[in-house]
Amino acid sequence: MTPAKPSPAVVAAGFVSLAFSVALILGAILFGLVAALGSGRPAARVMTIISGIFLLVAAFGVALARGFFRLQPWARNAARAWATVMVLYSGIILCAGGVLLLRVSPTAVRAGGLLTGALLLIAGSPGFLVGVWWLILFKRKKVIAEFAEPPRPTQPVNEVVEPNGTTEPAFIQDPGPPDAFTVLRARAVLGSMGLAILATIGMVLVFLLAARVMGVRGAAFPSALMLGLTQLFLYGFIALFLSRLLRRAGVNPRMLLGRAIRWEQVIRYWQYWGLPILLMGMSLTGYFALYFPLSFVLPRFVDRYALQSQSELLHYSGFGFQLGNILTMLAVVVIAPIVEEFVFRGVLLTRWSIKWGTPRAVLLSSAIFGVLHTEILGHLFFGYVMAVLYIKTRSLFLPILMHAINNGIVWALMLLGGASGRTVKHSTLATLQTQGRAALLVLSLIFIPWALWFLIRHFPNRQWMVPYLRLREPVAEITPN
Repeated sequence: MTPAKPSPAVVAAGFVSLAFSVALILGAILFGLVAALGSGRPAARVMTIISGIFLLVAAFGVALARGFFRLQPWARNAARAWATVMVLYSGIILCAGGVLLLRVSPTAVRAGGLLTGALLLIAGSPGFLVGVWWLILFKRKKVIAEFAEPPRPTQPVNEVVEPNGTTEPAFIQDPGPPDAFTVLRARAVLGSMGLAILATIGMVLVFLLAARVMGVRGAAFPSALMLGLTQLFLYGFIALFLSRLLRRAGVNPRMLLGRAIRWEQVIRYWQYWGLPILLMGMSLTGYFALYFPLSFVLPRFVDRYALQSQSELLHYSGFGFQLGNILTMLAVVVIAPIVEEFVFRGVLLTRWSIKWGTPRAVLLSSAIFGVLHTEILGHLFFGYVMAVLYIKTRSLFLPILMHAINNGIVWALMLLGGASGRTVKHSTLATLQTQGRAALLVLSLIFIPWALWFLIRHFPNRQWMVPYLRLREPVAEITPN
């Protein structure tokens, strides 16, 4: 069967995507050179981050162009989502450029404003025009038909086949509709998370641009407010893109949530009440086990990634820092547990359980969960425990509750540090190198035996079944062990 060829409009969209990717790669090289020349300066770090973002978006553009040329269904959906993001952020950039061009100011400042405004208009116009074009193009019925999946060959349903030689007549049964998780792929879920991260980065860049246009700098810059809004936007984008994937695949979210948990059932699982203490202890143990030896090998990386990043959740000064802290608390304690548990335990664990079996799915989903957090080892164990709770209780409600309690305890400790009249003091590199060995030894003696006990009692086996499959094929009740 000869593969279908894309229409000229789709081919043009593919070449435009490649052109954007080439431009972004050139921009990444330029920013990388600027960062290399100004090594050690704060602006150089910003240039390095921008260069990395450009490379990620360029890789996405190449993959998108490849999807256009091969008429892969995911490419049309990704193009529509990305076009929406381009129209939104390019429109904001165009508005900022227009404000700078029309702003009344002294001659010297106005000259700089005119130049900046013109550059913003030049930078925002291509993205806005391409975004509008893609939104129109990939909504057309002919283009939708191009990207439609070819019908799968099916046998006659409920038909008696005539005997051939000595073969008895065969009655062919209707195979039924394919399982929704054969349509929903894990790479599509992870791709939607990447797209959500890129959309959030775009929101942050627009926020910074708006602050620069309004002349907000230094202590007046609302860093706490921006942090809270960034986290809300990130989880909001993830929930939005994931809901679209689930709806297209025909997955009922209620089947992923599992059964509701009543309070008497929570009491029944009394052995899990001490898990927040174990999880926090293993998080600290994993933190020291990973970053204490790394602090001698890669000191600058540990200082920036593991130490400085921990001091940015709670703010005590700056414009709107109270509202920013409230939004951050809402994102960390309420929204993050719901979204993360639904993605990693509800969707990815279920998908990989159907594809590879539950034991491999538990380990892989926990590993991905750990890699996406700062304390990799501790969150790997955290993800494993949440997967066990999800399977044992046949419900996502208890993992969400346990996740929220864990994050709430961390947030409460930070608040107590601020309420005591002193700002929470975070470890320095020297403190980590001098006291890390003792902390690692004490924490290991306390929490690793407890963690090993939990792993031995809840080691995955082939009889484990995710709630989605249990709801489809009811089996006997499993009691906690």
